Amino acid sequence: MDNHNFFIPFGIFILMLPVVHHIFGVTSNYQLLSPLLSLLFIPFYPLVIVLHLVSFGGVLDSALLWLFLLPNESVDNLLSFWMMLAYVGLSLGAIWSRKLFYGVFGVALGYGGYLFIV
Repeated sequence: MDNHNFFIPFGIFILMLPVVHHIFGVTSNYQLLSPLLSLLFIPFYPLVIVLHLVSFGGVLDSALLWLFLLPNESVDNLLSFWMMLAYVGLSLGAIWSRKLFYGVFGVALGYGGYLFIV
């Protein structure tokens, strides 16, 4: 697997945090599993299809049930409209400027730190 393919889900997760938390305020530490789970889904989905075709579809049900039964402790953190608008504006500028992209990435990392560490 190419290293870039490994970092893409993590980059998307970090860069989308401010936009997502403008719309959906629910924040849980389990969200940090999202990039890893998206990488695991790539081989998991075809494997489950094949297992269903050969009548072994329930083999991985216990792993899925474990994920669904994790405690759902969360807090509400909504990003204000003006902050989200400024972030989207910086993101649009980052299309043409590498320095702005690094700035946007830094802002997103900082916001992630605020959400999950503070």
